[in-house]
Amino acid sequence: MSYSLRNIFVGTEHLRDQIFDFNVYSSTSMSSCDVQTITRLAEEKIRVKTIALGLRVTEFFHDFDRLRSGYVTTSQFKRCLDTNLRLQLSPEEEELLFKKYDLKHDGSICYREFCDVINRSKSNDNNSESF
Repeated sequence: MSYSLRNIFVGTEHLRDQIFDFNVYSSTSMSSCDVQTITRLAEEKIRVKTIALGLRVTEFFHDFDRLRSGYVTTSQFKRCLDTNLRLQLSPEEEELLFKKYDLKHDGSICYREFCDVINRSKSNDNNSESF
């Protein structure tokens, strides 16, 4: 399964250079990416946006998870990202994130695992800046 790079950056053109060096060598050399790359880039877009806005990702989900189970529905997950980050993910990115974080394979998203990944990336960046 592969997706076009054009679909990855829908609505986030202003973040493209912050996410990674975007060098296009030819129209065919970067016409598709593997699933892991697209998922990682979607996570990176979210991480960059949370850093830029000074937000804590975990707090987004607390209103939807009153019992603190660590899970929300896919629509709640999407709404949290749309509302708090004002970040419109492509349908491909959404689908891949849903698949990655649907740990129980029941349509619920483990936002704690998602937040751990986003926060782990942030702390790695902070540690690398201190060297």
